[in-house]
Order: sequence, then structure tokens, then C-alpha cells
Amino acid sequence: MGESNTNLDDALDLSRSLKSYRIYPEPDKSKGSQVPKIPSDSYDLNTIIGPQGVKGDTGAQGPQGFQGRIGSTGSTGPQGDPFLYEDFTPEQIQALQQPALDAADAANLATQSANDAASLATTKAGLANDAADAANLATQSANDAADSANSAASLATTKAGLANDAADAANLATQSANDAASLATTKAGLANDAAILANEKASLAEDKANLANEVALHPSKIESGTWWYWDVDNDVYVDSGIAATPYENYLQFTEDDPPLDEEAWSVYSKTQGDYAREQGDYAKGIGDSYDAVKLDKTAVDIYNVTLAVPLPAGSYYNSTTARAAVPIDVRKKGLELIYETSAGVWYKERFIGDIANWTAASNWEIVPLKSHIENNEEVIAEALVELKNKIDALQNIIKEMILGSVQIDNLDIVKNLNLYGSSNMILTGTAAPAVVPDFIGQFFIKTSATTACYQATGNSSVNDWKQIG
Repeated sequence: MGESNTNLDDALDLSRSLKSYRIYPEPDKSKGSQVPKIPSDSYDLNTIIGPQGVKGDTGAQGPQGFQGRIGSTGSTGPQGDPFLYEDFTPEQIQALQQPALDAADAANLATQSANDAASLATTKAGLANDAADAANLATQSANDAADSANSAASLATTKAGLANDAADAANLATQSANDAASLATTKAGLANDAAILANEKASLAEDKANLANEVALHPSKIESGTWWYWDVDNDVYVDSGIAATPYENYLQFTEDDPPLDEEAWSVYSKTQGDYAREQGDYAKGIGDSYDAVKLDKTAVDIYNVTLAVPLPAGSYYNSTTARAAVPIDVRKKGLELIYETSAGVWYKERFIGDIANWTAASNWEIVPLKSHIENNEEVIAEALVELKNKIDALQNIIKEMILGSVQIDNLDIVKNLNLYGSSNMILTGTAAPAVVPDFIGQFFIKTSATTACYQATGNSSVNDWKQIG
């Protein structure tokens, strides 16, 4: 392409240099040798050059042309005759025509080169357009791909957000499930604690019931002139050391139904004074004649255990040991025993039951002894006054206990405490407690459909009640 453009330029330069040359037609030899007159419509080189084509690529530089001969300037000669064609030799004609022929060839070559260049340019322009279209199509495809990629990225982002939301929801559900499980475990623990507390309360109630039954089966009793109470821990009777009054002895051992009241019993006791004294003297006589008793034990109606079966100095009998000390062959229904329970204090009782149950307390009745009262009225009077004072005090205590006004500074519960009726240890109501607790540890039970249990942690305000169940 570069060479074609160079040739075209050379042709154009040659055309410009030969502008003044004209090409004449070859003379018709049949008309003579005269060179024909050049017609006015001779061909101008400028008229045979086509329109300028698209500039092609610069071609390679052509070879250096030959240097023409420069002739000397001659004098102006006379007007000669016109040249005839015949005047020129073929070589001259060839020489005259050669530049025009060369220019024509060059022009034709230039035109062909221009046309080739134009065609090539058109082809290249088409290719460029095709390339541009392909580039535009590729750009559009790239843009479409970018849009698709952006859409895919946006969709992926949306899906990622949805996945994160789902993960958050799953985590929240898991946390809720864990919280629910923890709450269920806590409630199960509370229910278990409540069940344990209920079992403990039931066990405590059962223990109280058993204790009440045990105490009911073993009431306090009088032995050897003192009160004995049942030791629930060791399952034995224990001496309290509290002396029983004569009237208390009467109440425990009498078979009178109903028993005498204290005033009637005092009158009866007084009337028995002489008999007691006589019996004392008789008993003393029996003791003095102990040898006679041994000879005929079946004739004995009064048996002085202290004299018949002596104990070491300082030792004394009680009802159990005195009864057991009586020989089997002396035991009989109606036999009266007399024995010393402490220094100068004598006790007398009569057997009224079956000999097979000789030591049973229910088979013995008291036989009052009043000889020492007759011998010392002042002592008796003082004893009665003291007895009355004790009885009055006991009556007051019992009365206060019945009325609910007894006050005890300290109360030691050996095993269980049975409560009957109302008590301020446990208060009840259909609503939450609205009163100030009486003491720390006090209970309040709400008895409505929604039951609840409260315990006092203080005793200064209603807020000291704390719900525990």
C-alpha cells in the first residue's frame, strides 16, 4: 500500500510538470507528410486525470530519475514552415510521445493505485465498522454480563441476608428452647422441693400423731409419792421428783365413780384418822410379832414390808419394789401393805385384784394413813394450806391454759409438740397476709384456690412476710 501511494504521488508530480504538453493524434499518412494542425480539442493531461482518491499510505521512495540535457539557447530564427509528421523520425515521434505515454501510464497506475487504495480503505473501513460493531457487541455483552453479575451479587447478598436472618431466628429459637428447658428444670426443682417439704410435713405430722398416741398410752402417774412421766426417747417412765399430794394419790388410785371432790375427800380423810392411827398401832404390833406372822402367813391381813423385808440404811420402798418384796405365799386378795417411802413417811395400799397380776397398779387401792396428822395438827394444817395453795396455783394455770392466756418464757419440746385448735404459730386467710407478723418464723397459709405459704423474716411490717411456697 505504501508503494502505491508513492507511485500516485510521482504520477501527480509528472502530470503537473507536463501540463503544457499536448498529445496529438497520429498523422494520417494517406494525406501527406505534413503534420496536421493541432486541433483545439487536443487532450489536456489535466482532463484525463480522474478525481483525487483517498490518500493512500506513503510508499517507498522511488529511484532517482535521469538528468535531462540542457541545450544552448539559440537565436531566434525566421518563422519556419510548420512541421509535418513526415518531418519527424519515428524515434523523434517516439521521444515526443514517450513522456505523455509515461504520464498516462503513471496516471493510470496512480488511478489504479488510488482505486485500490480507496477499495482497501473501504474494506478497512468496513472491517473497522465490523470491528466497531463487534466491539460494541462485546461491550454490550460485557455490560450485560456485568449487569448479570451485579444482579447475581445482589441476589447473593439478599440470600445471605435471609440466611443470616434465618440463622438469627434459629439462634433465638435455640435460646428460647434453652430458656424454656432451664425454666422447666427450675420449676421441676421447685416442685421436687415442694414435694420434699410436703413429705417432711407429712412425716412430721405422722411423728406428732405417733407421739400423741404414745403419750396417750402412757399418761403421767404417781409412784412412790412422786409424779412419774413417760420418756418418749427412752420409752420408760422417769421420776420427776415432784411430790404427789394425798388428794392426787386418791384421784389416781381410787375406784370411786365418780371420785370425791377435794372438799369431800378432806372430810373423808379426817374421819379416817382414828382408823389410820389404829391401823398404825396394829401394824406396829404386827412388826413386833413378825415371828408369829411367819408361823401363819395366811392369817395376815396387814403386811409391813419395811419391817418384814428390811432394806439397807437410808434406802426406802416404792410401790413397785414393796409389792415385789411380798412373799408369794403371803399374797392374797384384801392384803394391805404398809411401807416407809422416805424418812417418817409411810404409805398403805390394799390388793383388790387377781393374784396373777399382783404388781399391776390397777389391782391396788390406797388406804389413807392419818395418825401423823392427828399427832401434829399444826403440821397438817400447814400442809393443807400449802396443798390448797398448790391446788389454787394449778387451777389458775389450767384455767389460763384453757383460756389461751398462759405465758411461758422458755419451752423445751422433748420430741414433738401437738397443737389443737387455733394458734398464732400458723395464721390462715384467703388472701396474702396483711398484718404485721407476731414473731420471726411465724407462718401464714393462704387457703384460697391459689394456695400459698408465707414465713415471717421480721416483725416490724407487713413486708416482713416472704412467700416460700
